Amino acid sequence: MISNAKVNTSGRPLDLLEDLYDSKSGLTGEGVWHNVHFGAAQLLAARRMGSDPAGKVIAAELRASAQRLGDSLYDLNYDRGFRLRTASGIWKTLDAAVENGGERPGFYEPSRDRRCVPNAAAVIFYSLLSEDTDDDRIGEIGEKFLDLFFDEKLGRFRRGAVGDSGPEYWRSVDQAMAILACKRFGGGRAAACCQAAAATLRAEFGYCSDERPVNHMGPFPGTRRRNSWHDSFAVFALALDGDASDLVDTMRADYESEDRLLAHQARDAGTSPYLGDGSAVHFSCMQAVWGAVGRATGGAGFEMHRAAFQNFDAATLRDGLMVVADACPNVRLWCNAEPAFWLLVEPDMFKNN
Repeated sequence: MISNAKVNTSGRPLDLLEDLYDSKSGLTGEGVWHNVHFGAAQLLAARRMGSDPAGKVIAAELRASAQRLGDSLYDLNYDRGFRLRTASGIWKTLDAAVENGGERPGFYEPSRDRRCVPNAAAVIFYSLLSEDTDDDRIGEIGEKFLDLFFDEKLGRFRRGAVGDSGPEYWRSVDQAMAILACKRFGGGRAAACCQAAAATLRAEFGYCSDERPVNHMGPFPGTRRRNSWHDSFAVFALALDGDASDLVDTMRADYESEDRLLAHQARDAGTSPYLGDGSAVHFSCMQAVWGAVGRATGGAGFEMHRAAFQNFDAATLRDGLMVVADACPNVRLWCNAEPAFWLLVEPDMFKNN
């Protein structure tokens, strides 16, 4: 998938939808989330290369590519935390082709906002980069992440950074990704924040055996529906430190389809303005994260999901790349960069440093 994404490109300026990689910068786009996933995926893939001469060459190329991406992303997006999306001049500017291609234009607009989830993912990436190269930026990036997003008074991680615009509210995925970032970053402060976020997931968001969890808390615009993407990150994070079998059972009861794939929304969620019946939509990213939950929980009962995901891939892959979903059979960056990482994730990499 990594190599297939790299060849899916043309000449600068690159197309926002069709071109997934820029070889000179190592970037996969102008946003943080997809880039750090792709960079981390390359580092994890390098660790799996064999010790023979050919394997060593491939591993070195993957690490060099990840380092190039890390340098370019830091130069482009980092400003007292990673900004959500920054125009680079490498990709074309937003135009009508994005909406005509079935995408939400807002996903491709430059934004100076700093968000918890991509910054947490950046902590994970740069922590891996520091282990596998001589990169030394993780200290700065990790401390700034805690400064910007952890609310000391409430004991939870906020969605937006301190001082940024927009209403303040909290999401389960922010707590989950922050837990993973804190485990990778290490140290006493990060450990305390990690424990607080885990307690918040259980006590306030309802990720415990006798409740149905929520994904959002606090004032926020619009209707926020619970979905399996948020829930899977939370279950993965909590499974690292204890038995999550009850949460897995709840997820299956709410989201599992007859073919054993996990749907985007619970079967009783009603219709979505964007997806229609969300309980009939299966995203590629979601299946990759749920597979990682299986590895974190010992894999009991996940064999059928693994087989279903393999069948889904066999039926939908295009030139070795994943499509967004069965209801959206388009190849896009985000449905390849994110799974490239989560298909390689092992629970041991989140043991407290």
